[in-house]
Amino acid sequence: MSIPSDEYNLYLSAIKTANENADTDALRQMKMQIISKYGTDDSDAHYLLNQFKYNT
Repeated sequence: MSIPSDEYNLYLSAIKTANENADTDALRQMKMQIISKYGTDDSDAHYLLNQFKYNT
């Protein structure tokens, strides 16, 4: 299952903002959402998870 482009772009934007603000709570929540919804084998999800600047 691939992430729809509008949702992918929202996640990417939110991840960049959370990285800039060092908001590890928001990153943790997004990580759990992405993994529960798409898993870690999805290439789009894998790319998004690699964009995290902080370990959550």
